[in-house]
Amino acid sequence: MLRQILYLCFILNAFSVFAYKEDSTLSQLKIIEGKINPKSIVHSGNGLFFAQNMMYKHTVTVYDRNFQLLKTISDKVELNKYGYSKRDGLYRGSPVECTFTHDGRFAWVSNYNMSGGAETEFNKPGCDNCHGTGIYDSSFVYKINTSTLLIEAIVKVGAVPKYLAATPDSKYVLVTNWSSSDMSVIDTDQSKEVKRIKLGTYPRGIEVDNGGNKAYVAIMGSNKIAVIDLRTFEKTWIKDIGRSPRHLCLSPKNDYLYVSLNGDGVVGKIDLSAKEVATVKTGSLPRSMTLSGDGRYLYVCNYGSDKLTKVTTADMKVVESIKTNDKPIGITYDNETNNIWVACYEGSIMVFHDTYYDSIVTDLLYDELLAQNAEEIEFRKNIPEIEWPLQDKETLLVSEIEKPLEVLPDKSISNKENKYYLIAGSFKNKSNAEGLVKELSVKGHNSFVYFNLDNQFAYACVSSFTNKSMAIQQSIALKEDGIDVWIYSVR
Repeated sequence: MLRQILYLCFILNAFSVFAYKEDSTLSQLKIIEGKINPKSIVHSGNGLFFAQNMMYKHTVTVYDRNFQLLKTISDKVELNKYGYSKRDGLYRGSPVECTFTHDGRFAWVSNYNMSGGAETEFNKPGCDNCHGTGIYDSSFVYKINTSTLLIEAIVKVGAVPKYLAATPDSKYVLVTNWSSSDMSVIDTDQSKEVKRIKLGTYPRGIEVDNGGNKAYVAIMGSNKIAVIDLRTFEKTWIKDIGRSPRHLCLSPKNDYLYVSLNGDGVVGKIDLSAKEVATVKTGSLPRSMTLSGDGRYLYVCNYGSDKLTKVTTADMKVVESIKTNDKPIGITYDNETNNIWVACYEGSIMVFHDTYYDSIVTDLLYDELLAQNAEEIEFRKNIPEIEWPLQDKETLLVSEIEKPLEVLPDKSISNKENKYYLIAGSFKNKSNAEGLVKELSVKGHNSFVYFNLDNQFAYACVSSFTNKSMAIQQSIALKEDGIDVWIYSVR
């Protein structure tokens, strides 16, 4: 009985200490510019970000988590070196979208159309308003090795290939062909198209379920989503979901499908069991979307109103919008850093950070704690590790949390060695940050203003540390003292 009471106290304490923060948590980290006009930005899952710059720059630019440009990959190729012996000379593509195999070893990049070679080649290009089987030139998809950043293979597909998705086992890459109204199925081992599936006018976004059993395909020239059985390649339909479905995101448990409905100007949430649709208005011309790692939030690019919108997936409510550069169109999420990368068509990539995840424990931890049998828990000195969803996924023992805090006056000030800052507020106006620092100082906290040169924000900092464990301990102590802070990691 005593053990059960102790366990209940432990659970209640976990809930009180790790309470969720407010939802208004988006902040701008970085703007990347250069010779780019990105149509899309995609994260490999392993710290690489591929931006496709389409026909305006004819490149794919590759970045790391430190926002450094690693390589600019030209779309210029000699097709005869990749098995197309009758294609002599140089050809150019026009990179549109990208997907990665699930091991992150290869990137697959679609090219809107091709040019080059003889005058009789590629003289019937597709376009945004073109559709019809056999009328327009086929295009090609590039297979890029993410270790060498070299093009390893080129695969012929349909006309105006746009979106791509890889199956979880990396056996297939699926490609929607906009102008030929179909979908190519590429065998990744053979680097060859092995199937073509007729779909309808303007197929675009694709999502594959966790088991690799089904693919969902948005048919933008309709109000339908195709459901492809990846074992038989037979198709069924989800109908009447709204006008012009463009982009799709599938929830982590595969029970909900999120869709941007270009014709209606809204974002929809489809209950895949009940086939019911709930919608929300996020801005003008919602285009691409991405989900947070836990599926709690949906981030939406609004092409017409130049803003990034954060939506709660549970009830489809807009909780925050933040200004972007002109024409945000592509987006991706990094689970390791909780950063959102947004491709702005006018010529930049913007990186935002969601501070919501910096100092909380997710529902997964709650579920794990509540699911444990109280009779099986032994309150020993060493309690098993709990993984914290912080930027570099370090772990911290619960027993360490319960230790008394050390007094570290020499580490509670800002200096170049300290990486972890406890932020009480972030402001564009430095005087506002200074005002909060004064309030905190009156309460006995040795606070200071930290100015970030990258995003031009002034942060009111309560303290800073070289060690993340100590930063976490201090943040918990401050919360118990009635002061909410989040941990900002300076890379």
